Amino acid sequence: IKQAQFKPRTDVDRDILVKFFLNITGHSMYRPIVDEMCASPGFVKKELQVIDDASGTRAISRIAFGDEDSFNTYLAHEGYQSTWEYLAIMADTEGIDCEVTNLIVEE
Repeated sequence: IKQAQFKPRTDVDRDILVKFFLNITGHSMYRPIVDEMCASPGFVKKELQVIDDASGTRAISRIAFGDEDSFNTYLAHEGYQSTWEYLAIMADTEGIDCEVTNLIVEE
């Protein structure tokens, strides 16, 4: 699983994450990138969860692959690497902290 957690640096505008992701998903390149990723061998799912609780608002984005080889192929893809880097830069400019991790989940 490739996971990114997004958290606003301040809680002044609790809708900042929703606005941020609406901007991303509305971009003309979003659908082609997601469609290509979904067609990748071993792709299982992409999910986005926005969580509001007493500690504030955060969003967690996860992309899951069914096996380690497929996941490693995804990680090595320069286009996807650039997309994650761009996403982190965009989040930073909007006042959102972004922490990206790669997780191997054994079932």
